[in-house]
Amino acid sequence: MKLKPIYGVCLLASVLAANAQTSEPATEKLSNLIVTAGFQPFDADQFGGTTTVISAEDIALMQATYLADVLRQVPGFAVNQSGGPGTQTQLRVRGAEANHALVLVDGVRVNDPTASDEFLFNYGLLDNVERIEIIRGPQSSIWGTDAVSTVINIITKQAHDNSLEADMEYGSFDTKRLALNGSLQQGKWSVQAGINALDSAGSNISRQGSEADGFENLVSHFKWGYAASDTVDLTLSLNHSDAMNEYDGTDFTVTGLPVDDDLWTERTQSSAQFAIGFSPVDSAWQSKVQYNWMQTDAKNFIHGLGQNSATDSDSQELKFNSSYQFNDKQSLSLAVDHRQIDFSQRGEASPFGDPNQNQDYNVTGVALAYRQQITSQFNWHASARLDDFNRFDDVSNFNVAANYYFNDDWRIRGSFATGSKAPSFIERFGFFPANFIGNSDLKPEQSDAFELGLVKSWSQGQLELVYFNQDLSDEIDGFVFEPDSGLFTASNKSGDSER
Repeated sequence: MKLKPIYGVCLLASVLAANAQTSEPATEKLSNLIVTAGFQPFDADQFGGTTTVISAEDIALMQATYLADVLRQVPGFAVNQSGGPGTQTQLRVRGAEANHALVLVDGVRVNDPTASDEFLFNYGLLDNVERIEIIRGPQSSIWGTDAVSTVINIITKQAHDNSLEADMEYGSFDTKRLALNGSLQQGKWSVQAGINALDSAGSNISRQGSEADGFENLVSHFKWGYAASDTVDLTLSLNHSDAMNEYDGTDFTVTGLPVDDDLWTERTQSSAQFAIGFSPVDSAWQSKVQYNWMQTDAKNFIHGLGQNSATDSDSQELKFNSSYQFNDKQSLSLAVDHRQIDFSQRGEASPFGDPNQNQDYNVTGVALAYRQQITSQFNWHASARLDDFNRFDDVSNFNVAANYYFNDDWRIRGSFATGSKAPSFIERFGFFPANFIGNSDLKPEQSDAFELGLVKSWSQGQLELVYFNQDLSDEIDGFVFEPDSGLFTASNKSGDSER
């Protein structure tokens, strides 16, 4: 639900501006390039899949505060929200599950292992966003697990001048927002940093009672870049969110409707990336090494009783990719990555069982990507990936796509791709007294998808007609009744689920 102020005031102040003769913004330089579709920037008109790019200018025109409000405008996207600001918000793409959408911030995975590997859109704000790149369809041949229905890459701003900007808002439900952002660029180095504070008293979605469900979120970011030489550049980015959201319970016995309860969650999420890029002068090689880290910590409370449960996770990833440009018509990329994920759950033991546990898994992936421009009218690209899990069997995925231009205005494109989703910690080990118990024997879900698109372009617009067909095998059903325990559990379904 988008917050629509009944009354409001907005103040935008540019306090400091310098270096007016700086180069054009990155969004103009990269207007038709997407960095999410492969291991090196990809011309959107040469990509065989469906893409959407949302710029900072688009976001400003929408006057949106929440990421979910922007994504509602994307074809094939369905956003469901259970109440006011901060309440549970899920995204489903082309009929897929919420944890089949992989969300990145500057290429760092931010899906939450403590929330069944979903990205929690109720915490997603739009401050400091330069552009959002969206690739629909399975992208596991590039990004591995979770990239079944889409990849959403939120690219943050980078300093191009010296500036300081403040943004203040006040609106309905006693909602207040204050943002402060600044950037510095001096010679070979640049810094972009800021903080965004949001506080809303919220509203009551229960048919009974009067307790409103409030929301607070304090978000900070820092990005540093340094051109060490003509061939080496360094980047460091840090993001942190400290949030609290109140919510109501549910009457599962009689009505299935919300019950006016005083419940809340306190959640922090931190992520970091350090990257070293190598681009030798007059060389066809380009390489990058990066370390990604993300940590989440969620504590759940009941008024009068205090904390009743908690989950946390820690993810670390080391990635290397290298690309070679044979000529202006062919390129080959290689990527190797290793990711370690740790998970813990805390709560009170009961006759149904003990939720206290520590779990982990790791995965090593190897991927190849190839592109070729065969004629001025026809190009194709392919990618393949093998993921070696220490807890599951190996999983392989591929993607083959092509474009054919009839003329400057018309083209047809198509792709066939596979995707996979590893079982989440909640599905395998989660425990909720008198409700759910995990199944450690689950297999990864696997998907294959065919897509065909006809594109008509104009100088100021584009029209696409897209057909897709996607099947999911070994789908995980999280509502299977287990007679022995009297609880629900998760199980792989037989047959295919069609979209």
